[in-house]
Amino acid sequence: MCNIILIIVIIVLSGILIYMLLRYESEKEIIENRHRDEMTEMGSRAIVAAKIFRRQDAIEYYILGSPHLNCGHNGLIVDSLTLSHYPKLTVLWCHDNELEKLDVSRNTSLYGLLCHDNRLTSLDVEKNKKLKNLCCRNNHLTELYLNSRLEYLDCSNNMIEFLNLSSSLESLNCSNNKLELLDVSQCLELYELYCSANPLKTLIISDSQQNALWLGDIRKEYPDIQIYVSDTKPSKNNGK
Repeated sequence: MCNIILIIVIIVLSGILIYMLLRYESEKEIIENRHRDEMTEMGSRAIVAAKIFRRQDAIEYYILGSPHLNCGHNGLIVDSLTLSHYPKLTVLWCHDNELEKLDVSRNTSLYGLLCHDNRLTSLDVEKNKKLKNLCCRNNHLTELYLNSRLEYLDCSNNMIEFLNLSSSLESLNCSNNKLELLDVSQCLELYELYCSANPLKTLIISDSQQNALWLGDIRKEYPDIQIYVSDTKPSKNNGK
C-alpha cells in the first residue's frame, strides 16, 4: 500500500514539474519572439529605434535569458540608473526618461546603448570596449568619454565642447553642440558626418577624406573654417 501511494505521489510531482517546465518554455518563447520582431523592425542599427515596453516586460526580458533591457519611455524619474548587477547586458534602451546619471561601467558586454532624451550631463563609456552603437542626443551633456571601437555615434543637441573620436567610427552626428574644433582624421571609415549648428572654427581631416561628400556640406555651412589635413600645414577654406 505504501509503495502504491509513493508511486502516485511521484507521478503527481512529475506531472507538476513537467507542467511548470512547459509553461516556462512557452512564456520564454513568446517573449523571445516579441524581442526578435522588435529587432527585425529596427533594422541594421540595433539602437536607432525601439518600441515602448512596460517596465515589467523589460525586467522579464533579462530574467528569461535575453541580454537586452528596455526601460525606455518608461516614466523613470530617478536621478540615476546603475546596472552593475547585469554584467551580460548587451543592448540597453533607457531613452525618453528623466535620468541625470547613467552608470554602465560594469556592463562590459554592452554593444548598443540608446539613452537619448534624458537629463544626462556626463556619460562615460570608455570601459565598454564592445560598444559599437551609441545614441545620446537631446541631453545636457558637457562631457562624453568614448571607447576606441565605436562605429555609430549620435550626440547631437548637447553642450559638448570636445570629442575624442574612435578610429573605427563610420557615422557621426554631433550637430548643435559647442564644438570649435573637430578632429576626424583618425576616422578612416567615416562615411557620414553631420556637424551643423556648432561654433566650428577648425576641422582636421585625413588625406583620404579630402574628397568626402560630407566635406562639401561643411564648407558651405562654415565658409571661414580652417581645414587641416593630417601632417600638413593648415589652409584657409574660401568656400571654393
